[in-house]
Amino acid sequence: MGRRMHRTWQAPAIAAALAIAATLGLGGIAPARAQDPGSSTPVAGGCTVEPRTPREVAVIAGTPPAAAQSVFELPVVDDATPTPRKPAREPKGPGVPLEIVLPEGPPPPDNAVAGMTATMEQFAACYSAGESLRMMALVTDEYLKGGFAGRALSVQDVVAFAGTPRPMPTAEQRTLAGIRGPRLLQDGRTAALFDLAAVGGAVPGEIRTDFVVFREVGGRWLIDAYASGLPQDTFGPGADS
Repeated sequence: MGRRMHRTWQAPAIAAALAIAATLGLGGIAPARAQDPGSSTPVAGGCTVEPRTPREVAVIAGTPPAAAQSVFELPVVDDATPTPRKPAREPKGPGVPLEIVLPEGPPPPDNAVAGMTATMEQFAACYSAGESLRMMALVTDEYLKGGFAGRALSVQDVVAFAGTPRPMPTAEQRTLAGIRGPRLLQDGRTAALFDLAAVGGAVPGEIRTDFVVFREVGGRWLIDAYASGLPQDTFGPGADS
């Protein structure tokens, strides 16, 4: 049975149609910013994925997203009640407590687990390096469409948004510490819990757990949905997964 968690919903922030949903687990794909004197990129060497082009992003941004089913609306089967049931829908407003059931499923093939892990390693590295266009190359087109919500952007808009990549401050960087509970979802996507360790900050090595859903596209496992900061007592490294 999928485990429940209580979560306060925070609406995704899209600044001037140039930011993707800020609920991406590593703080969101943010516009390029000035170099922080305390910045370094100890995990950025893994950011080797070919970036999306500004023209490609502009085309995707202006395309309305398809009516996709949320990962939290997938049927969940309770062992005691064989009839599939759905968890509550995410509320529209901020500050609304919500019980979420993470979807379960059988273990995926080994190549899927390896692909998901490789994507998350690069995602963390590209975030640390401030490589927005490379981060966008690690998510599906539909995920990007949902983030931009069909807002029209010019190529110049995207170029200005991406700017010159600048490393994130060390205190904000994360590196992949582990993957737990990989599963194959009913709609064919794969998902897992990912433990992300703080590189610096007040507590270096502090773990945050995210639930990430992937879709295979051309032999690559791309991020298709993201739930960040799950409660540690329920979903953290010390909890059963």
